[in-house]
Amino acid sequence: MQLKDQSSGRRKAAPALQTRSPVKSSETPIRATVQPSAKSDSCVAFLNIASGAGKSQITRLHVKSALEAAGLACRIEEILPGQDPAQLARQAIEQGASLVIAAGGDGTVSSIAAAVAGTHVALGVLPLGTLNHFARDLKIPEALDLAIEVIRQGRTRQIDAAEVNGRIFINNSCLGLYPHLVRQRQQRQRLGWSKWAAFFWASLAVFRRYPSVTVRIQTSEGPELVRETPLAFIGNNIYSTGSADLGRRARLDEGTLCLFLAHHRGRLGLLRLACSALLGRLDRDGALDCRRAREIHIETHRPSALMACDGETSELATPLHYRILPGALRVLAPE
Repeated sequence: MQLKDQSSGRRKAAPALQTRSPVKSSETPIRATVQPSAKSDSCVAFLNIASGAGKSQITRLHVKSALEAAGLACRIEEILPGQDPAQLARQAIEQGASLVIAAGGDGTVSSIAAAVAGTHVALGVLPLGTLNHFARDLKIPEALDLAIEVIRQGRTRQIDAAEVNGRIFINNSCLGLYPHLVRQRQQRQRLGWSKWAAFFWASLAVFRRYPSVTVRIQTSEGPELVRETPLAFIGNNIYSTGSADLGRRARLDEGTLCLFLAHHRGRLGLLRLACSALLGRLDRDGALDCRRAREIHIETHRPSALMACDGETSELATPLHYRILPGALRVLAPE
């Protein structure tokens, strides 16, 4: 199977991948100490109180009081509908902030991390979302007072971020059926559905449609791969497929991406894949192709692809160029 240029009928040549020297990573993450300042403008907390189920009782006043009780003088900025958290964080950094706190779910944290990545600024996380994958993998507690204590202690870890076509993400990026599921769920939520009810009916709709994508993949390590797949998953560092820690990352500083490609086996195959995931058997049933690489180049037949990056959907122009950004984030997290 070959991908062809629609205008000429000839197979497109993928741009050569840039090679880098291997990323060296010690077993102990690089750490430093951030001393909270008495000047409130040096610490800015961005709060998205719309994040998360069961946490709507947490308000700006709750966060402000908890920060003050911990001795942290922070300016609190509430993220309003339609505002771009990344742009707000960039403005705070330009105005001299040395500590930026993201209070919300993974989408909020990801947007603010995109502004912080590659700067001298430290990122604090108050996990107020539903799943909080990033905070969980960093072992940041979900309880507000305990998460603030992590920030107060001021220990930073140097961890990786990843990007696709210049868009930074901290957890993962997907194409195939998952972005369609997320979009369907968001549409129902805008109509007033609860998140889990919207997720259930979106799953049924996507299962009936069964969208798949044909991809041609080149990586900085390994041979070229051409495949039709219902799901391509690219993670920032290595996601576990074992039963004990499915979907978790032991480290975020290994300097590598992980790639999972689901085999195209129809709807029944998709059901078996879901069952394998629930039973923690993804590492044993042979339903996934798994690779590690510092850079991944993906071509499709279409000029753009529907993507989900850290749970937020968007259309990105193809081809898709993924790369790891070693040590791009300074984040306050437990040792």
